[in-house]
Amino acid sequence: MSDEIEEIPNSSAQAITTAITSNEGNSGSCAGSRVRVCVTGATGFIASHLVYQLLLKGYIVHGTVRSMPKGRDELYKALLAYDQSQEGKKQLSEEILQENLICFESDLLKEGSFAEAIKGCQFVQHTASPFKITVKDPQLDLVDPAVKGTRNVLGECIKLRESQSNEDPNRLQRIILTSSIASIVDTPLPDKIYNEGDWNEVSNLNKNPYFFSKVMAEKAAWSLMKEAEEKHGKGFLELVTICPAAVIGKPIFEKQVNTSHESIIMLANGGFPALFAIGFVFVDVKDVGLAHLLAMEYQKDDRTRFTPSNMERYIVCCDESTTMKQLVDILREQFPNPPHKWVKNLPSRSMEGKFGCAIAKMGSIFQPKGVRDYMQSNLGKPLYFSNKKIKDAFGMTFVDTKTQVKESTEYLLTIGQIKQ
Repeated sequence: MSDEIEEIPNSSAQAITTAITSNEGNSGSCAGSRVRVCVTGATGFIASHLVYQLLLKGYIVHGTVRSMPKGRDELYKALLAYDQSQEGKKQLSEEILQENLICFESDLLKEGSFAEAIKGCQFVQHTASPFKITVKDPQLDLVDPAVKGTRNVLGECIKLRESQSNEDPNRLQRIILTSSIASIVDTPLPDKIYNEGDWNEVSNLNKNPYFFSKVMAEKAAWSLMKEAEEKHGKGFLELVTICPAAVIGKPIFEKQVNTSHESIIMLANGGFPALFAIGFVFVDVKDVGLAHLLAMEYQKDDRTRFTPSNMERYIVCCDESTTMKQLVDILREQFPNPPHKWVKNLPSRSMEGKFGCAIAKMGSIFQPKGVRDYMQSNLGKPLYFSNKKIKDAFGMTFVDTKTQVKESTEYLLTIGQIKQ
């Protein structure tokens, strides 16, 4: 690992608090103000946290948004408000944002749309992708945006790199792609601990199409980048993929709710009549942002470290899997009644056995198709992942489930997603 990476604290909270001070007066370093990083879909749940952390490290960020100037103005406002809410010295100002955060209007499905955004960047963080469990047309609403968007962004990266000299120290070097554990597994096998070598070969347009879109997008990325490597050599352009679990936590944007928050919202609002055998693997959004940043900086002086033929992937998740009963127990412990009257909505009766799973699967028939597919794939099938690879490589530690759930629930209460 480079010296710069070793200085980053393991805790994401510490990293955010102290990162910018480690680079003050060091504008010539990789984390200095001259290095540019493109972040696609910069207003997204993960992406906005990544933008915040990059700004604290002193990078110049090229953020893509759906519309200008609306997207830029909303991002500026959200980042400033979030920074003001943090403990300790405030790190951002309007002047810093205007100087170090440059926004571009881009469309995932429009070829050439990202050319200006990636120009001048040494790193590209491609986080933009749809996250919808239930859609009318899986091909049109999920797979096409994910795959075409990935091909468009990576295609522009390849074009830019082809125009650059191998001797240019500021040439485009590395792409970090946000994938998902959905690309690793659909229906878990008994007692199996999944790692980066596993691929989801089960999902399709009719079964968990969101999972399928993540698989197809990641495979498209590897295929395209391997072709570029075969044509131009191993030092041409790097690719690494980040595969987060269910991402929760407090967002940068006020009132933004991520799809993974729904498990807490449904439980708190009485959406489950009983305790079912469903497992959750969570990760805090700050940790996911930090994982992207560390993957970008990791052994950056070796321009073949993430050569596409190596297919380097990193699972990003906390250290434990959580059952629905454990999740409910955390909520009851952290939010006692009184004063939290909503806790009475949490399920108490256990239907975690085979009979309960059968009943739940029958009941899922009346749910939207995306929810139905997920329940039928995961009921009674615990899910386990190994985060050893990313912990060993980057020295990361993860926010524990109890803390994630507590902070997420407090946030959901403040924005009225949980009925008091």
